[in-house]
Amino acid sequence: MEKLNQTLAEQLQISEMEIEKRKNLLDFKDEDALILLAYKPLIAKYMDGIVKTFYDNQLSVPDIALLISDAETFRRLRSAMHRYILDLFDGHYDEEYVNKRLRIGMVHQRIGVSSKLYLAAIYQLQKVLNNTLLMHLGAKQDIVEFEKIKSAIHKIITFDVQLVLDTYISSLVNQVDTAREELRFY
Repeated sequence: MEKLNQTLAEQLQISEMEIEKRKNLLDFKDEDALILLAYKPLIAKYMDGIVKTFYDNQLSVPDIALLISDAETFRRLRSAMHRYILDLFDGHYDEEYVNKRLRIGMVHQRIGVSSKLYLAAIYQLQKVLNNTLLMHLGAKQDIVEFEKIKSAIHKIITFDVQLVLDTYISSLVNQVDTAREELRFY
């Protein structure tokens, strides 16, 4: 019952200090947050194409297509992906952001998305974002700017992956603890 009074971050003991430690480990600086925020309007402009390209790729994987399974789920996923991507470029990566990412991990784990499928999808998303930015910046031949935004995207997505995998691991530990308790009961 105590867990119901705690956020996912609190349950996993991810404090503001822990968030900063994680960002430091990834060399994620305020400059990266500002770069991401600066590109939010461009990403928003191309959002429909980004999400379409991402899901065209995802639906070509039979295991993923099976998980999506119906039009309503697919609609909700596309909407959630819009929000997810915009949040990547929000410029604020605090406890509220962390809780959103932890919830994503929890949902993915509950619906049976394996870590290999999750990591493959994240790779594809990063590829689509990079291609979109390269298309825009490539016209200007601004490779230095592209490398900066590409690096910032990689850092924030890696930060997200850490959090999602934490929920996967926590869920597995909880399952083992529950099984151990049931065994003790019998």
